[in-house]
Amino acid sequence: MKSNIKLFMKRGIVLLFILLSANLLFAKKNDEIKKDTTISLTRHSGDIDFKSIDLKINSNYVVRLDSVNPAHHQLKVVAKSFEIQSAIPEAFKNILFLPSSLPPGYFKNNFESTGERDPNFESVLLGKIKKLDSIKIIADELHKNTNSGPNSESITKALVDVKNVYPTITSNDEFLNSVAMDINFINSTVNYLTAVLANSTDVDPQHAKLLAISQFCAAKLKEKNFLDYATYIMESQKLDPKVNYLVSKKFQTTKDLTEIRVILLDRYSKDTLYNENKTFYNKGGWGLSFSTGFFFNNNLNDKAYYLQKRTDGNQGIIEEDKSPYDIAVGAMTHLYYKFSATFRLGPGLGIAVSPFDGKTRYMLGATTLIGREKKIFGISAGIAWAKVKHLSGSISTDSNGAFLAPDATTIPTFDKIKNSFFIGLTYNVSSTRK
Repeated sequence: MKSNIKLFMKRGIVLLFILLSANLLFAKKNDEIKKDTTISLTRHSGDIDFKSIDLKINSNYVVRLDSVNPAHHQLKVVAKSFEIQSAIPEAFKNILFLPSSLPPGYFKNNFESTGERDPNFESVLLGKIKKLDSIKIIADELHKNTNSGPNSESITKALVDVKNVYPTITSNDEFLNSVAMDINFINSTVNYLTAVLANSTDVDPQHAKLLAISQFCAAKLKEKNFLDYATYIMESQKLDPKVNYLVSKKFQTTKDLTEIRVILLDRYSKDTLYNENKTFYNKGGWGLSFSTGFFFNNNLNDKAYYLQKRTDGNQGIIEEDKSPYDIAVGAMTHLYYKFSATFRLGPGLGIAVSPFDGKTRYMLGATTLIGREKKIFGISAGIAWAKVKHLSGSISTDSNGAFLAPDATTIPTFDKIKNSFFIGLTYNVSSTRK
């Protein structure tokens, strides 16, 4: 009989795994979703507000981040799905691109030196670096005033300021060319004066002074990319002032949960403004888990009997007054469907041992799982089976009850499978992400 019970349990577990595999195969056929669903996030004072929502398994999503300026922010979302796996209880073991900085501005050309000459060459050099510094100041102010979104007034003011620095420009391209020419003029002056002094037998103090000034200006060019600042100002004109959000590339949810890393970078300063993980739990789909706990049942414990001498000389069999209820400790395996991230429902198969009589109970029923990941409570109910001792059919009975011969010292019994209801309370204490 014991071998038959073990065979029943093993076959039951195999059946659960077959059902699970079949449902997973069916789910794969429905992976393609026609429309993306948006997860809306909002940036407040540097932080990002995440709303706690459940994602639908095998669905496509995009992240939309509000209160940012697309001109100088970049959003990157990296999503990874995990399966929540719980350790198999002992009772079942014998019977499962992010570069350091963003790409530079779209417009970078190499310009030949214009060979510009001026009687006051020192003023020319310092004037050009001053204009470039002014472009940096204009770009910084524009960046500050449009941090949470494009602003028409700020963009208009920046263009007016640019016109004051370069009065003769008539187009965006001409402005960028002028900035590039000033940068190239300073670098060319350094190269030219260095070559002149290297090939001269007599050191001209004026040449040496101009070389020092040009090297000072060139050092500034290495510290700051003035062409990127100019490009940023021009690109800001193309933005819609009503658009203050970014949308990520789509990702797909699978398994039990999706972990999303949200990275927000400042395209202007090259700084990482936000880099955090957020876990979204998926709903829908089938899963398998294990849990341990306590199981209440009745009439599955052995009844206790003792012999008592009767007036007719026979040994009367008396049943002890003992509660029919029992609490066993055990484990269950659950095949469930996720109706939500915190609510699962499905069949369960379990095994438990009573600490009072040491007998094994086998259970089959329905389970409701509440919670997620490491805090999942289960409430189960169904039918339990166990071997229970019964009085042997060889025992005689009369109007006074069952009895044995006067010389009897033991009560003959035999084991028989009996079923009863059970109610269980379990807890998942050892789940892991895989």
